[in-house]
Amino acid sequence: MYVVRKSQAERRATADRKLLTAACRIISENGLTALTCEDVGRRAGYSRGQTYQRFGSKEGLLVAAVRHVSAERARFARSVHTRVGDGVDRLVAHCRLHLDALTHQEKMRAFFRIASGPLPSMPDLETAVVAARQVFLDEITALLNQASEDGSLRSETDIGSAAATIRALLCGIALECQSGGGPGTFPSSFGGAIEFLRRAYSSKASGRGVGHDVVSGLNVPV
Repeated sequence: MYVVRKSQAERRATADRKLLTAACRIISENGLTALTCEDVGRRAGYSRGQTYQRFGSKEGLLVAAVRHVSAERARFARSVHTRVGDGVDRLVAHCRLHLDALTHQEKMRAFFRIASGPLPSMPDLETAVVAARQVFLDEITALLNQASEDGSLRSETDIGSAAATIRALLCGIALECQSGGGPGTFPSSFGGAIEFLRRAYSSKASGRGVGHDVVSGLNVPV
């Protein structure tokens, strides 16, 4: 039987995909600090030397892994993007999408490990991590701006502060989820967090008072 041989570019693309998938799995389990060329190579079916040669250094591997995870998260979010409902509806849907994906998306679990951990001391890696976090923050900010424009966002909302609060809330829940009963186990705060988002930011919230939200630790409209 005639077998079509892959070109060098195709073989390299296949190797990259396997190595980055393995890196993503390790990050999702134990975070960036657990990533080594040896472990990534072993999981992908390559040697440490082959992995090192491909990325040039451990930092090169880490940077490539962060960029890959960030791009995959953004691609996934775009693939299920919805225009249904008002701006706050879309904001809440975007947040729920990310939390729901923790149960079945390895790359989403890896992303939240990256988004929640301390900034690394390696300069290029720090730049990649900051960029990944900023893309996520920019998405939330854009949704808040849309909600402000269509009137569904509370008029007194400081969009910059709200975006940072929402990102921190999602990261906190993701970490609680991953440190608890496994990726398929949501903490008790999950449902409360989604409700908090609506109560805190929707102009349609019925109450006019302020109460303390136990999930976020913030004073929010009730």
